[in-house]
Amino acid sequence: MLYKLILSVGIAAAIVLVVAIVGLLLLFVLREPAKQLGPSETVQQACDMLAENDHDAVIVATTGSEKTVYNLAFSGSNSHMTVELYVPDEDTAVGQFEHIFKDGVEYIRLNSRNTPDSRGPWEVVGTHRPQLYQNTPCFSAEGSSIEEATEEATEEAAGTSPSERRFVWYTGTAGESVEMNELWIDSTGRPLRGLVTVTEAPATSTGEVRSPSGIWRFETTYSGLGESNIITTPVAAPPLTPPRTPERPFGAVISPGTVALDWNDVPTATSYAVRFWLVSVNRYVELSPSGPVRGISITFNGSSAVISGLATSRPGHDGWYAFQVLAVNDAGSSAWSGNNHVPVSDPGAPDIPERPSGAVIRPGTVALDWNDAPTATSYAVRFWLVSIDRYVELSPHRPVRGISINFDGSSATISGLAKSRPGHDGWYAFQVRAINDAGSSAWSGNNRMPVP
Repeated sequence: MLYKLILSVGIAAAIVLVVAIVGLLLLFVLREPAKQLGPSETVQQACDMLAENDHDAVIVATTGSEKTVYNLAFSGSNSHMTVELYVPDEDTAVGQFEHIFKDGVEYIRLNSRNTPDSRGPWEVVGTHRPQLYQNTPCFSAEGSSIEEATEEATEEAAGTSPSERRFVWYTGTAGESVEMNELWIDSTGRPLRGLVTVTEAPATSTGEVRSPSGIWRFETTYSGLGESNIITTPVAAPPLTPPRTPERPFGAVISPGTVALDWNDVPTATSYAVRFWLVSVNRYVELSPSGPVRGISITFNGSSAVISGLATSRPGHDGWYAFQVLAVNDAGSSAWSGNNHVPVSDPGAPDIPERPSGAVIRPGTVALDWNDAPTATSYAVRFWLVSIDRYVELSPHRPVRGISINFDGSSATISGLAKSRPGHDGWYAFQVRAINDAGSSAWSGNNRMPVP
């Protein structure tokens, strides 16, 4: 009985073993062989890894002796890039800029070419995602005819491991610009590095020179695939907006046919424009600093300008001109200001300046200041000399009785004053008058001050 039981168990075990062996054989024979990816699919799979995973990349762009290095970090749709610029035949960066795309906003900050280590403020420059990989193989892979290279490693591929695969494809148009794209992929399908070589043709098919002949090389090295990158939002200055409208300009005739305009600074303006109403065409005409407009010239000096060549009388305006000013910066321009009507006929002698103010700035030296006389082109200062009992006018060209004067617009510095002279006990009395081509004003009131 025991014998029969043992025999039955053995037979059953043998049957199970046979069935298992037959099943394995059938599975081996009938299973579908693994699909071998073609060159295009292999490259696209590697490029998809870059698009779908955080990673870093370094792109070195060279042509001749010039070089630019791009350092990139990607985190999802966000990216951080620094760009270093090198001058020919030097390995020291002479300038750089930094770029961040974070949560749908594009930021940039620039570095001066003269001070490459200094960094400017962050600025918001847009809301579109830049194409940072446009000079790498993956940018042109889709739709291209890709082949796997089997020849011996080129100079660029020197040191390639036997486990690496090299893929090559070409883009561009013969006779213009042709790009040779190369991508190295490891045995697991991960991209390792890429090379784009751009050959520029010296001329088009019609013989027209389109660019200097030469070769651009973009060498890319990939790293950190799948490792998390953290990209932070920079603290950026608010976007630049057009400047506000300037206030109505102030104008004064400084000589027949010449007007000085002045207006308050607009904080964000980088330049200004001025226009005048031309009666003969019944519209405004903008003046240009690069040349006369209808015989009228303008010279800007910050938030002021001198306009010359104005006729003192033309039909329809009786020697009056209406001026407006607008402010300009990189974001645009303001609206035009209100009008300033200025007569351009003979202005006559200037008005009498107000009594000057004075202050001792050091022993024997006084600073004088007075309000501008609108039509004055220069000023004169005199002081009371007790020893001869009359006023003596000072000269900017030479000392008068040892006293010198230096003018600066509607102010002056007077030096060489003695603390005490017989009859005045260290006191001086100063007056000022205004001058233009039509003559001079009367002297102002006295300013009497001690000179310690």
